[in-house]
Amino acid sequence: MAHTALNDEEIKEYFDTPDEFDQKIKTLADFIRNAKHFIVYTGAGISTSAGINDFRGPTGVWTARARGFVPPTPTVRNPEPTL
Repeated sequence: MAHTALNDEEIKEYFDTPDEFDQKIKTLADFIRNAKHFIVYTGAGISTSAGINDFRGPTGVWTARARGFVPPTPTVRNPEPTL
């Protein structure tokens, strides 16, 4: 089982104020609008912040399976966009 986070500080999630968030959205929209090509990176860490089930974490699907437990059913009920 891979473990990439060394301490709680490395896995801490940060949140912007509504004004900071609005400015970042406008900047992102400008980048996309003016880009010749646009790529979106997704995956572990990004998906869990959006509300998508964890697969490798302590309560994740693969972790449970590796420990001989019945893994939780993966669901995506209310995903939220993240930036």
